[in-house]
Formats: sequence, structure tokens, C-alpha cells
Amino acid sequence: MARKKGKSDRRIKNWQQRLSEHEDFDHSEATRQKLTRRQVKLPPRELSAGAENLDDLPRVEGMVVGLFPGGAIVRCEGKELLCGIPGTFRPPPNSSALAVGDGVTLAMTQHQDGQKQIDKNRAEAMILQRQPRRTALARPQPRSQKRWEAYQTESFQKVIAANMDVLLIVASTHQPPLRHGLIDRFLIIAERGELVPILVINKIDLGQPDHDVLEDFRSLGVEILLCSAETHRGL
Repeated sequence: MARKKGKSDRRIKNWQQRLSEHEDFDHSEATRQKLTRRQVKLPPRELSAGAENLDDLPRVEGMVVGLFPGGAIVRCEGKELLCGIPGTFRPPPNSSALAVGDGVTLAMTQHQDGQKQIDKNRAEAMILQRQPRRTALARPQPRSQKRWEAYQTESFQKVIAANMDVLLIVASTHQPPLRHGLIDRFLIIAERGELVPILVINKIDLGQPDHDVLEDFRSLGVEILLCSAETHRGL
């Protein structure tokens, strides 16, 4: 039995008619703009110069200091900017797109006059690209089994922080006891990320660490600092 044609069209028209007849429905331009997709707005001075896309916006350099879904907080020229990520952003493969400490190139945006109420939650800049990382504190993160290919050998790197110079590995003598194997794992992470590891042993007021354990790490060229946060010794 053939279906009746035009039934879905009638439903759409009836829905639009009922919505438009509702007395509480606001037809103002501001309300409609709040429901539209957020777009990058060009400043008037750039419009007069013929700017049409992100490439025509003024660019600055900054450092990522925070991340949130769909964007990042970037410190630039002493200010922290709320930045969005455009659809044209393409991170390198097999690694986290952005991490705290990454250097990025921004395209500065500007809200149009008279639109502050609508634009108050919009991005102040857009992240165009990520600069190469000097160092990285990362760990391998296996992907979902459904997306994992049988002959794929590369592991996805979950970058926790980028462009660090020194990695402080904090351990304690007692409560909890010093774990030699855990420190070895952090030393491997530091070696892979090209970070300088420094072992900080805290709580020496509760007892001195094992001398043989300290010699094992010193033989690897690891700098060791002994301190006590309780008594401020060694700080």
C-alpha cells in the first residue's frame, strides 16, 4: 500500500504555525541570533581592508594554560584569552591535539559594536596552529578496540604537558614508603620526553631514606634533593 505524499510537509507547516502563534514566542533579532551557529566575526578595520576569513585576521603567539571541551585558555601578552578551535585546525597524528604548555598561533577576533550581550560568551581568538614541541610529558594511551587495526604498531600519545624543562619526581621516605619501581617508571617517561628529572624525597623528618636506593639513582645521573615540608628543612 502506497503512503500518502505530503504528510511530513503538513506536519512541518503545522509546527511552524503553532510556534509562531504562541504568545510567549520572541521574534526579536537577538533571540534568533542566539540560536545561530557561532562564527568568527571580523573587526570593521579588517573588513574595509578586504578580509574574508581567518587568514586575514591579525596573528599573535601565545601559550596554552588551560583546556576545556571545544577550546583553550591561552596566555598572550600578559592576558588570558578564551580561544576557540576552528574546523580547519589539524593536529599532528598519533598525539594529543593540544596540551598545557603548547605554543600556538592565534587569530584575534573582535565583537561587533552593539553585540556585546550576544557575543559575551564568544571566543576572543581562534587557534590556527600548534607550534612544534620541544619536550613532552606523555604516556601511551591505547585506543578503542573497535578502531584498532590488527597491523597497526603506532601507539597514541596522551600528552599531559608540553615544553617542560624539569620534571620533579616527589617521593617520601615513610607514609607511604619509597617505591623504587614507580620512580623508575617516571624516569623512563622523562627520558622519552627529553625532560631533566630531579628526585625530591620528602618527609626526612620521619626517617632517612635507604642509602643503597639513593646510590642506585645517583649512578644514573639523577639529582636527588632531600627535604621536609613539615620542618621546612631542605626547602
